[in-house]
Amino acid sequence: MTTTRTAPKVRTAIAMMNMGGPSTLDEVPSFLKNLFSDPEIIPLGPFQEFVSSMVVKRRSPKIQAQYAAIGGGSPIGKWTNHQGNAMCKILDEIRPESAPHKHYTMFRYANPLTEAALTEMKNDGAERAIAFSQVQSSVLMYPDRHTHKTLHATTVPAMVVHHDRLKHEPFVARTKAFGLGGFLSMVSHRSVRSTIFPSQYGRPYILNSCVYASIRWNTHPGYIAAVSRRIQLGLEAFPADVRDKVVIMFSAHSVPMKVVYKGDPYTKEIASTSERVMEHLNVTNPHVLSWQSKGSLSLYCAFE
Repeated sequence: MTTTRTAPKVRTAIAMMNMGGPSTLDEVPSFLKNLFSDPEIIPLGPFQEFVSSMVVKRRSPKIQAQYAAIGGGSPIGKWTNHQGNAMCKILDEIRPESAPHKHYTMFRYANPLTEAALTEMKNDGAERAIAFSQVQSSVLMYPDRHTHKTLHATTVPAMVVHHDRLKHEPFVARTKAFGLGGFLSMVSHRSVRSTIFPSQYGRPYILNSCVYASIRWNTHPGYIAAVSRRIQLGLEAFPADVRDKVVIMFSAHSVPMKVVYKGDPYTKEIASTSERVMEHLNVTNPHVLSWQSKGSLSLYCAFE
């Protein structure tokens, strides 16, 4: 009797991790609440809940107005899905042995939250997963390495079983969100023998393998060319007689200066991106690098 093996719905899951952003104005308060309740963003100890609630109440109207000005929400979810769909289509063609591939958007502070994405991954029966985060230029929205962002983007509320190569005994992390350090110490850019995600349906979900991948592309020729093309299209919208006088402004998310003082390369890599773009454009326009969304509880990179 011959048994026909049913092909898996998803053989390889691509977990696209990010901090996320509210897709609608109504999601802004919950996004801010999740963000400022995180002690890795602002460590406030026993005052965490009180301060986060106050910040959400005070800042929500302003943040909602800013999102309204750009269309009513963050575009990060839409573009992450565009990237994921295109990437998986290419992977299915060039790596049929690990197909079918499917991407899962995993946001830390906004929908779709990591827990929901893991549940979807379980229901799809994925056999293995590749975890992409923002470290060292990921495939997400931030191509520059930034440990502050990466710490939050890579947190996964999961239990990871790591087989110690020396003791040959499994090391089990507790079921909670752990940051970049814990994730990298377990994955170490190698395949993990098995990864267990907690299941709300009783039995845990076991993957055959989970690989953490980091890619740097803040100065990749393709990325530089794409950014340059967008700027060139913008310049062409101006009359020819003033086009070379238009100021080109590069705007990046601000970070605490304490992060910079610790040697984080984020600001330098942002600067190198802008320099490469200007070289590629080969124009004489004045340009400036600015920083946006700075916090108010400590010194941040300026100016806005």
